[in-house]
Amino acid sequence: MFIKEANIYGFGKWVDQTIAFNDSGFVCIYGENESGKSTLQKFMMFMLFGLYPKERTFYRPKTSSKMGGRLIIKDDKIGEFTIERMDHVKNGAATIYLPNGEIEEDNWLRDYLHGMTLKTYESIYSFSALDLVGIQDLREGDIGEILLGIGLTGSTQIYEVDKRLDQKLGELFKPFGKKPLLNQQITSLQEITKKMQEYEREEEKYKDLKLQLLEIEKSIEVKQIEVEKIRKELLVLEKRRQILPLLYEYQLVIQQLESYPEIIPFPEEGIKRMEQINSYVIPLQSELTVLQANQQNGKERIQKWEEELQELLPFEEAMTVLEYENKFIQIEAERKELNERIEKLSNQIKFELDRLNVSITEDELKATHFSAYLGQSLTEIKEMDQIINREKKQLDLEKRQLITEQEHVETQLQELAEEVLSQEQKLALEDRLAFYDHTKLQMKLQKDAKQKQSAIFQNQQLRKKQSRLFLFLSFPITIVLVILGRQLHAPLFYYLALVSFGIGFGQWILRRATERETVQMIADFVTPYVKSETLSDEERSKIQEKLKINEENEREQTHLFERLKKLDVKLLQLEEKRLQHEQKQQEHIQTQQIHMESYPFFKDYEIAYWPMLYQDLKEMMHFLKGKTDVEKKLVQLNEQRQAIKEVVQRILSQTKENNQQTDLLHAFTYIKKQAEQHKKIQGQIDYETKLSIEIEEKQRNMMERLHAYEQEKHKLFAKAEVENEDEFYKTAKQLEEREQLFATELRMRKQYAMIFTDEQWKKLQEEMPTKSIIQAKEETLQADLAKLQVELEEKSAQYATAKVNVQQMEKSETHSTLIQRYQIEKSELNEMAKKWATYKIAKETLQETIRTFKNKYLSKILEKTTNYFYKLTNGGYVKIHAPQGDKPFTVEGKDKIRYTVNELSQGTMNQLYVSLRLAISEVMNEEHRFPFIIDDGFVHFDSTRQKRMMNILLEVAKRQQVIVFTCHQHIVRDQKGKGIYLNQVVTV
Repeated sequence: MFIKEANIYGFGKWVDQTIAFNDSGFVCIYGENESGKSTLQKFMMFMLFGLYPKERTFYRPKTSSKMGGRLIIKDDKIGEFTIERMDHVKNGAATIYLPNGEIEEDNWLRDYLHGMTLKTYESIYSFSALDLVGIQDLREGDIGEILLGIGLTGSTQIYEVDKRLDQKLGELFKPFGKKPLLNQQITSLQEITKKMQEYEREEEKYKDLKLQLLEIEKSIEVKQIEVEKIRKELLVLEKRRQILPLLYEYQLVIQQLESYPEIIPFPEEGIKRMEQINSYVIPLQSELTVLQANQQNGKERIQKWEEELQELLPFEEAMTVLEYENKFIQIEAERKELNERIEKLSNQIKFELDRLNVSITEDELKATHFSAYLGQSLTEIKEMDQIINREKKQLDLEKRQLITEQEHVETQLQELAEEVLSQEQKLALEDRLAFYDHTKLQMKLQKDAKQKQSAIFQNQQLRKKQSRLFLFLSFPITIVLVILGRQLHAPLFYYLALVSFGIGFGQWILRRATERETVQMIADFVTPYVKSETLSDEERSKIQEKLKINEENEREQTHLFERLKKLDVKLLQLEEKRLQHEQKQQEHIQTQQIHMESYPFFKDYEIAYWPMLYQDLKEMMHFLKGKTDVEKKLVQLNEQRQAIKEVVQRILSQTKENNQQTDLLHAFTYIKKQAEQHKKIQGQIDYETKLSIEIEEKQRNMMERLHAYEQEKHKLFAKAEVENEDEFYKTAKQLEEREQLFATELRMRKQYAMIFTDEQWKKLQEEMPTKSIIQAKEETLQADLAKLQVELEEKSAQYATAKVNVQQMEKSETHSTLIQRYQIEKSELNEMAKKWATYKIAKETLQETIRTFKNKYLSKILEKTTNYFYKLTNGGYVKIHAPQGDKPFTVEGKDKIRYTVNELSQGTMNQLYVSLRLAISEVMNEEHRFPFIIDDGFVHFDSTRQKRMMNILLEVAKRQQVIVFTCHQHIVRDQKGKGIYLNQVVTV
């Protein structure tokens, strides 16, 4: 959409003026202060969106009676058309003159603008210097409102609707409130329900009619579901109408994809793999040359070291000598240690014998032999002595306790004998209780018989009324049928009359027979009542309590007798234990005598210390044995020392150092140095040899890798079905173009997936509906909707009629009033609940819509805002972060430091705001191409950033018209023919 020309009949200071805009997308309008720039901008808004009467009065010219004008618009699809508005014509409504000669009204213009309002247009496609002061206070909610305006053009009152929905929901219902209407209605229904429960059993026919009302309600609900289904179908059609442009674009992408081969043979990541192969070959060849040089140097070093080994002592003989050296040093150390141990053991044995004060010498102790089980036997003797003493004390204690307990039980038995009832007293009390229970049962049976008698009598009266009713109704029916039979000469009516009379008379006869049976049944229910001895509940409770106490006393008495018998048994068992204990004590004394005869030194100690004495003596015997073993080992070591000395001297006699090394330790040191030198040189030779083998292996591996890389390159050519690298890269480019088309197709799938399922989208592609077909379906559904609403009204009338019948069937005024009030209150509650549910669904849908459009557009806007801000600041800031909650915008500098809006300079802050507004306009421009209007928005820009801003606007102007109002002459002068001077406009 491009504004081509403005013809002003009268608007503010402008009267009979024509302003022609150039054909390029960029227009710069220059004028000094008070030259009418803002008035001209307001005139264009008036032409597009209109103004309220009070606003039109403000802009009515002082020098002319006309107020209005024309705006010529150029559209790529429609062509050039004219919008005309006059203050005195149709209250300022628009008249549109189309290129085909047709004339349209405001509705056509509103559809053309996609429901856009003046407020939405100004928040997206227009800004001035005054708007720049608000960027530091812009929050997440403000961004959400702007984005919502982008996604739902024409719905600028969305947040007011949200607040009204919250208010309506609060007025209708609160979970813990009392004042909301639904809460009051529920409370009222609960009170009515409590009262109605008293009358529910009295109205059987009322229930049948109630069921009829429920069936009508269900029918109404079914109709309402059908209405809702049609409304959903209308919503689907609306979505289809909105998705048509995307559908046509998707078809175009599919056609382009079909033009490519179905399969383009090319290896996965072929380009990357080819470049990797080419980058590996040269380093491998260089490394191969270095390895060959290293291998030759290693061979020369190995030859030099082998010559040095010939001058050294043979390694095996040197190692043999060193083995004897270690053993010799060990023997010397052990000899010294053994001599010290012998001396220490001798002193320790002497000290222990003195400490124990036992009349036994070291030699006698060596001659003494302890059996293997002596220690265990002494411990058992000690423990048995302790056990015998402890058992004697325990037996005496138990005997005293049993005698005391026996005396206590006998005392308790004497006391209980006085409290227990005799058998005659107990039987008398039980007989009185049994007679009382029988009397109570007889009285209950008599009461039940009277209740059944009353119920049978009431049933008899009801049947009597019914039989009379049948008899009285059968007479007039019979007469009517006989008259019809005579007049119509139809025998069927005579048969029917006979049947009617038979049914009425037979019902009466059957009732008389049933009445006689009922009288006999009533007589059978009556049971004679025999008056018994009176017994109060209090007396009955006392008797039961007395019997209960007596029963407990009897159980306690039985328990005490059994306990006394058990005590007698325990006393007998205790006497047997005492005899066994005396026998065990005699056996223990005999065992002590045997051990003292075998080992006389035990007589000097008490039995409790025998195990300790045994352990001490046994330990001393262990010391004696250890001393003997050490002496034997010392003799062996001396023999080994002499043997080693002879071996070392024999080996040294074969070397040239034999005359010089008389000390074995010095000889060992000399040989060790020879062995270490030999080992060091041999290690170097082994390492160099191993390294040479590894170098050869690496050379072989490199040759194999070079060969493998060459084969890999030929495999890539084979998979791509080409002969050389040029053809290989050409195939890669073709594959990349096809992948880009696939990516576009995938992106469009994601767009339609937000609205339709895959199955719905596939069906929509097959149908390829036009806008006219969708409108025709909508009209059909609207007609069906109207028909269903008429049927709903008819069902509602039936419901009202059935409700009147229910009121007539009610027997009492109280019940009737309650039922009527209950139905009214319930109906009102249902209506309120439906209303509340409608508001709730509307609110949730509204919130979901806000979140959807915010998520849909926010990332795009931030990406474009970052791009423009990066250009304006010449790369000074690389990223912009949206507001989060109450936090404002933050920007990220090229040094990765983040700044809030308040930390920026005024000029940088304004550039951020301009970038944001341009980004919002461009995102919106993807759906609606409207001119972008700027009114002196660069007052805080320096000359360099003004030029950058103009370059950005010229780039934007390639996609949508940009109109800049300014009072700075150098800005319009730099545009070279794209400017308009308001002091040079044409007067009509």
